[in-house]
Amino acid sequence: MSEDDEPQPDLARGRMEFVDSLSREFRAPLMLLLGPLQDILDSPASALAPASRTVLETARRNALRLLTLLDTVPDPPGVERGPAASAREPADLAAFTTELASYFRSACDAAGLRLTVDCPPLPASLDLDRDAWEKIVLNLVANAVKSTVEGTIEVGLRAHDGLARLVVSDTGSGIPESELRYVFAAPDGSGFGLPFVRELVQQHNGSIDVQSTPGRGTSFTVLLPFGADALSPRPESLRPRNNEPPIASRGPAVAAPLPASRDATGTNARVRATDGVTGSRGHVVIAEDHVETRIYLAHVLETAGFTVDALADGIAALTACQIKTPDALVSDVLMPGLDGFQLIERLRRDERTAVIPVLLLSARGGEDSRIEGIAAGADDYLVKPLSGRELVARVDGAVRLARLRRETARREQERVRELSGRLVEVQEAERRELSAELHDRTSPQLAAIQINLAMVNTLLGGRETEDLRALLDDTAGLVADTTIGIREISSNLRPTVLDDGGLLPALSGYAEQFAQRTGIAVQLDTKNATSMLTPAVQSSLFRIVQEALTNCAKHASARNVTIELGSDDANHVWLAIADDGVGFDLDRHSRSGLGLLTMRERAEFHGGRFSLETTPGHGTRIRVIL
Repeated sequence: MSEDDEPQPDLARGRMEFVDSLSREFRAPLMLLLGPLQDILDSPASALAPASRTVLETARRNALRLLTLLDTVPDPPGVERGPAASAREPADLAAFTTELASYFRSACDAAGLRLTVDCPPLPASLDLDRDAWEKIVLNLVANAVKSTVEGTIEVGLRAHDGLARLVVSDTGSGIPESELRYVFAAPDGSGFGLPFVRELVQQHNGSIDVQSTPGRGTSFTVLLPFGADALSPRPESLRPRNNEPPIASRGPAVAAPLPASRDATGTNARVRATDGVTGSRGHVVIAEDHVETRIYLAHVLETAGFTVDALADGIAALTACQIKTPDALVSDVLMPGLDGFQLIERLRRDERTAVIPVLLLSARGGEDSRIEGIAAGADDYLVKPLSGRELVARVDGAVRLARLRRETARREQERVRELSGRLVEVQEAERRELSAELHDRTSPQLAAIQINLAMVNTLLGGRETEDLRALLDDTAGLVADTTIGIREISSNLRPTVLDDGGLLPALSGYAEQFAQRTGIAVQLDTKNATSMLTPAVQSSLFRIVQEALTNCAKHASARNVTIELGSDDANHVWLAIADDGVGFDLDRHSRSGLGLLTMRERAEFHGGRFSLETTPGHGTRIRVIL
């Protein structure tokens, strides 16, 4: 490789960036041109004078023509955007060519040129790539229009010696003979225009020739073989820039107005709420830095019945989504500060915004760009310019999907809550049974052991030794301590007072037992509490206090604990537990410890909130709101 060849990859990438920039900068204005034009044309016929409607239809057709020319720009050679799929099929070349050439009729009329299209039916069909043939015809005719100041442009198609022969001629200024050899050359390697046409023709095993007389005009002749001989592998650079149908298939020939129902590029923003759900169709956040595009998108969606927050950058959109979760987010890809991909990443990291449907809006089309957007976490990928109907339909679909997801999640939560409730009931029943069985089986035996020890002491009378007396006293003490311990275990499993007297007496009794057992002072304040609580809530609050005091005794090294239980007029019950212990580093231990996890789950099971405040050396405070 020579030194001159070394910069070619960078040069190709630079050209690719230029092509992408060209597409991006043109598509937003085209959307803003086509949208309002379609809005006006869709108004009642009486609102426009016939002459005004004709002028607006001409403007709209030429905006579509500009989009067509933009879509004919190929990728630079040496740059691959992804695998290309062949689209070869038999085609009625005469009808298709007539349709494509007629696309320039309004431009020729406006320039005072005469356009003649002579394409009678051919004796056989031609296997070809319709998208490639479209680019061949459009580039040749566009080149003729550009080169001709006055006179005629002729497009003819005939069968000639087993070949299809296309001739595009003009009466322009012509090309000097010394320059004819360079017509199909690309000095800068860009591959645009006529060099691109030659590449397309060669891919169909055809040929292209040019004849020109300075001052009289130029004629380009394309020859293509009929049948399977026209087929050859399709290069990557010929892949359509967008995954869209060929441009000419977006509507009928330009000589007639394009019906809105067949127009894939026109914008009909006036979609009535009756076209979808009635009333408010959902709340949408728009992130778009281009002011006019942002205003237009908001207008389309508001007209369709959505409520809209239209914001100028990704940071503002992220903040809006965190404050009030929208039903959907429409975001441009390229924005200052926080672009569309970064915005998605931030949204997906936050559990409050992780499930918001995101529709990316971009001027970059094609399979690779769409895959990149979906892989980044977008729910949909929209290419500018898009119609108002398409925008509304895509957003409405995203909103419906989001609502379906939320409803499904709500039902699952209810189902989990119901199952958890049954589990709690089973656990409490088992605790109650185990408590009763432990008490009923051990208490008589322990009582009998105490009686027997007393009888042994009586029978021995004064005959016992000092050692025997000490052994008897120690055994009696162990039996007494075991009896107390079993009673506490039984009460902790399911205190009978919780069933008989309710939560408040149960808390008071447990706090007293805890203080006696551990030496930690417990202050219980229930003056603002209500006794009108369901058994399930009473049981959960009691267990939270149990677990909090157990953690305090094991880990806090506290001397004092305060417990406050109260309720307010908003039908909320709150529980606060605070100690003066050593505290701990919440960041390091927030996910550890079965006790903390169990307390949180008990609170959230009843639809409540659990919070924990602690710092090393300053104690711990637990707050539960149900």
